[in-house]
Amino acid sequence: MVVSFCKIIVLIYCAIPIMGAAQSLTFPQSPIIFYSHARHSFCALDESGAFLNQKPGSPWKKQTLLYQKDVDYKTLRSDFIPVSTTKGDFFVVGGCGMMYQWKGDSIVRIDESFRHKNQFGSIIWVKEDTIFMTGGYGFFESTNITTYFDWDTKGWFHRKCGGDVPPTFSGGMAFRNGNELIFIGGRSESINGFKDIRQVRKLDTQNWQWKVGSEVSLPWNPDGQSAVKYVKNGAQLARNLSTLMEYDSQSNEMVAYASEKFLNIAAIVPQDDIWMVCLTNHNFNSYDVQLVDKQAYLGESFDRYPLFQVEMGGGRKVAMLVVMGIFILGIWVWRRPVRIQAMAPAEHTNPVEKVEWAWGDLELALMNFFFEIGEQGFETTELNHFFDYGSPNFDTLKKRRDLKMREMRKRLSSITGIPTEEVFLEKRLESDRRVKKLYLNPGIKRENAGISL
Repeated sequence: MVVSFCKIIVLIYCAIPIMGAAQSLTFPQSPIIFYSHARHSFCALDESGAFLNQKPGSPWKKQTLLYQKDVDYKTLRSDFIPVSTTKGDFFVVGGCGMMYQWKGDSIVRIDESFRHKNQFGSIIWVKEDTIFMTGGYGFFESTNITTYFDWDTKGWFHRKCGGDVPPTFSGGMAFRNGNELIFIGGRSESINGFKDIRQVRKLDTQNWQWKVGSEVSLPWNPDGQSAVKYVKNGAQLARNLSTLMEYDSQSNEMVAYASEKFLNIAAIVPQDDIWMVCLTNHNFNSYDVQLVDKQAYLGESFDRYPLFQVEMGGGRKVAMLVVMGIFILGIWVWRRPVRIQAMAPAEHTNPVEKVEWAWGDLELALMNFFFEIGEQGFETTELNHFFDYGSPNFDTLKKRRDLKMREMRKRLSSITGIPTEEVFLEKRLESDRRVKKLYLNPGIKRENAGISL
């Protein structure tokens, strides 16, 4: 009887958020987090209610929150995106359409619309308390339209935009610079395939004119792996593995920071100099939410990347390209014999490669697995149990696994000097040529990878 009672207490304890000594919250699943401009507070929502806080070190205040039958917490968390204005806090369905509002202690539906299903992966942004959605994917192709929610009719309408209209796109990121929205990354998709977009696109939200600029000059192609889900007026961030980048609107640059702790970021909500950070706790299969001081959390930057080059008129640009092409070709022909003699293997110059890595628990477990398996190899699905925390669906689990494998390739290449594409080798089974197995490059040893027994 005592044992059963203890089990019940443990189950209850694990099912509710826990407040730590450092004023952090621990959740069994990643909560819905956002900054409320109506409540002037950082908010974390889960099945048990809403938790509000305004600054680091302050206690969290819990409020009762009642969900509706047609949209329980799990549906709100998986299908809807939080968007806050001075009018209130809203939840917009992915793909455009239905919208709910947090009123008092309840989540209630306010729209007269339906699930449009044509703007999945769109950029959601706010201007003067009007909610907009730009781009997205639906019905087998991406789009470049901009829609907005009309408060009077409670429906969504198309906002006509002119100028140099960009290709269709979904995913990617957007940053605010005055009246301009700057879009980078994403991909254009149709029934014929897809293409990653590297051009910078700018939308002037005063005259609603598009402008397509040069290719983005970042050390990685922003493919939507962003720490921020929608455009904010304050700090604007993008994340690529252990690199966190903040957009500097004054210089049109991305300021880069590198730290192992960034790998565990599940989401960030920035608001001026205070950030709400949700971290994945691999040891306990849980999520920790806390408020931090921006500068203290970021540390020192290590590099800056211009977001786009100076643009020029079409005719002048073509002429300059032709002249530069002829000049470079002449130099190449003239210098070719000398260049062949002096040619040497290029060294890595990416600043990210210079980071000295400290292996975390998950990485150590993976490395020990690789060494134990040896050249007999493994299928990628054999790694799934390392990432099966927080009850993920298959797509989330696969995404976690693929991102970590990509990061491990890069890290091991940086440490050992082995090219990234050769860190893991592959072979086919003799008994079944359809089965492909990976194994760690034999040139990678425990000692040169910094892994102790």
